[in-house]
Amino acid sequence: MSESAHSGATDGVATVIRELREARSMSQAGLTAAVCRTANRDVVARETISRRESHPMHAQITDPITPYTGRIDKVAPAAGGHSATTTAVVTGEHGQVFVKAVPDRPGGLLQEVEREGQINPYLGRLAPALLWQARGGGWFVLGFEVIDARPTDYTPGSPDLPRVVEAMEHVAELPLPEVARPWVETRWDRALSGARLKPFGVTI
Repeated sequence: MSESAHSGATDGVATVIRELREARSMSQAGLTAAVCRTANRDVVARETISRRESHPMHAQITDPITPYTGRIDKVAPAAGGHSATTTAVVTGEHGQVFVKAVPDRPGGLLQEVEREGQINPYLGRLAPALLWQARGGGWFVLGFEVIDARPTDYTPGSPDLPRVVEAMEHVAELPLPEVARPWVETRWDRALSGARLKPFGVTI
């Protein structure tokens, strides 16, 4: 990586960290989504969608989403991701949609996925558009536009790196929506120690 690229990456990371200090309420799901769309437009991907054979989706999930998808013809489970119980690209009579579903009960991943749905309208071009939300049959489901992309290359000198930094800088510039002000994320606090941040000139 060139000196200027390294400097830019460092500044970008420091900016994001400062933003986290001032408004930690931006959920990790929202931040992940924020990086996703810029990544997609610049051929940098959040995850790879597996184009495997169609798998059946449980009726408890298909029932609440069918009003949005129409007749379901194909379900291709996603190869990556960890923020939902079920993730898949669903092809129906109304086109393709990326589906993220979690059990509709307190605890687990429900709150994280609900927040992802709430923050999405404020992310603009930085995230895949949320097309609809559905509840029913004991499940909460989000339906997003489909992204066809590839994994990010983080190796030194990769042309993806400036695009990742650009995406992070866009995330840092996002104003904090009112809906997110009550949110407090603490799970990443262990990574925000003074020792770890010292190279970036940031003190927690």
